[in-house]
Amino acid sequence: MKYYIFLLAVGMLLMAVAASPLVHAYGTSVDMPLPSSFQLSSMAEATDSVSAVLNPGPGKIDITRGDQALYIRVPGPAGNGTRLVSLDDYESGITFRNNTLLLPLYAAGEETGTLVVATDNLTADSYGYAGMVTGLELDSGEIAAARDGHNFTAGTILSLTDLPAGAAYHVAFADNTSLSAAVTADLEASGLAMAAASPPVEVAASAPAVENVVSFVIVTIAAEENWTGTHSDNNVTFYRMAGGQLSRLRFSVIKSDDGSLVYQAMAPGAGQFVLVAATPRVAAAETVTASDNGLVILGGLLAALVIALVIMVRRVAR
Repeated sequence: MKYYIFLLAVGMLLMAVAASPLVHAYGTSVDMPLPSSFQLSSMAEATDSVSAVLNPGPGKIDITRGDQALYIRVPGPAGNGTRLVSLDDYESGITFRNNTLLLPLYAAGEETGTLVVATDNLTADSYGYAGMVTGLELDSGEIAAARDGHNFTAGTILSLTDLPAGAAYHVAFADNTSLSAAVTADLEASGLAMAAASPPVEVAASAPAVENVVSFVIVTIAAEENWTGTHSDNNVTFYRMAGGQLSRLRFSVIKSDDGSLVYQAMAPGAGQFVLVAATPRVAAAETVTASDNGLVILGGLLAALVIALVIMVRRVAR
C-alpha cells in the first residue's frame, strides 16, 4: 500500500512540475537568504474565521523562536477567539491559505525563491495572529544554462527542519572537476563511456549549521528532448556527489507539454547533481553503488512521506 502511495505522490508532483512552464530563470545561479521577518504593504488584506475583513499592513510578519519551536506572528487587528483564514498582499507577494504561508525571497533586488511555511491555526493575540510553525520548505527560483548546444533548466525544493539565524542557500549551474572525474571513473568501472551530460547543479548552504537543517532536497533538471543526441534517453543516470562520495539517485522522468524531458530526484541533503547519458548501457535498470545503500532504504520507506509533505504545503490556491 505504501508503495502505491509513493508512486501516486511522485506522479502528482511530476505532473505539477510539467504543468508549470519553465520560466523565471535568473541566470545560472540564485541566492536565497532567509530573513526572520517579512514586510507587509498597506495593500495587504486578510479575513478571519468570522468572515471579517482586516488590513494587517503595513507591518512585519515575524518568525520567532520559543520553547524549542518556531512561531509565526502576523500583525493586524484581531477579534477575540478568531483565527486567520486568508491573507493576500499583491505588492509583496505574501499569501496565506489553508495554514500555509508563502513568503517571497529576494537577493540583489530579484525574487530568487519562496519560503513555504506550514503552521497550526494562527489565533488572535495582542499582536495580531500567532501560531506554531509545523513545516518549512524552500523553493528556489529556476536557473538556466546551455551545454553542448542544448538548453537546461533546474530548480530545487529544500525541506528544512529549522530556520537558523542568518540562514542562506545557493543553487547554481557550476562545473565541478571532482564530480566529472568521479562520474567518469564510475562509468568506466561498469564498462561505460559518457555520451552526454547536463551542466552540474550545485546546492549549497552558507554554513555547516545551516546545511545540517536540510532534511531532503528534491532536484529537478529539465533538458531538451534530443540532448542525449543519437543515444537513447533511457540510458540516463542521475548522480549526486556529497562529502567526496558519489552515488546514483533513483529518479522519475516525464515529457512536458513543450517537449522537454523533466528529470526529478530526491536526495538526503545538499551536494552536486548531474544527469549523464552513457553508452553502452548495462542490462540492469538500476545499479546502486555501496554508498547508495542508505539512500535506497530512505527512498523506499520515507520518500512517500516527504513528497506527501511537499504536496501538502502546496495546498495554497494560487
